[in-house]
Amino acid sequence: MAENIKVFYGNISEHDQSFWNSWKEMLPWEERRTAADRFRAVPDKKRCIGAGILLYKVLNIYNITDFSLGQGKYGKPYLINTPDLHFNISHSGDYVLCAVGTSPVGVDVEQYDHGNPGIAKHFFTGKEYRWVMDLPDDRDCQDLRDSRERFIRLWTMKESYCKMKGLGLNLALSDFEILPDEGVYPAGIQMAEFLLPGYHVSVCSEQETASAMKRLF
Repeated sequence: MAENIKVFYGNISEHDQSFWNSWKEMLPWEERRTAADRFRAVPDKKRCIGAGILLYKVLNIYNITDFSLGQGKYGKPYLINTPDLHFNISHSGDYVLCAVGTSPVGVDVEQYDHGNPGIAKHFFTGKEYRWVMDLPDDRDCQDLRDSRERFIRLWTMKESYCKMKGLGLNLALSDFEILPDEGVYPAGIQMAEFLLPGYHVSVCSEQETASAMKRLF
């Protein structure tokens, strides 16, 4: 089993639709194949299939042959017959990610361009909001970009924590505080961050996370 949290990713921007249809048929989960068919937009189909294929490849790396999945009380998936291996998946834009380890884990990836710092006031704590918006008075385009990147950085951290806890929307983002520059995190967790071109990735667990992600496709 994993000695620490491993993070794997794939880029779904390549290949044509026929390739993705063939990959869909490889998925061992009928529910995900059905979900992919329900999407009308091709990018959504590719993300759905790509996330499933990434998980399938990761489980093969760990020699898992029983792919039976269950769902926790609030919808977090888990391996029914391999309870000592935990995983979490996330996707945004061109990327799908999967984090795996021997303790509960959460991963989140978001595009910087999709950041809206203004909504931090409604979802984050007061200190977090001020950290996101802590910019000089003479704001320019660079300043606004910095604010958006801070927002996305913090959003992925908080989302990865919620996903690790497996509580879904029952844990509000303002119920806990993360201030990375001050080393403020919820007790007992470790947070790792990674960068992809135009994207931010955060991983949360009680375990140490590997220092680099591994691309599988």
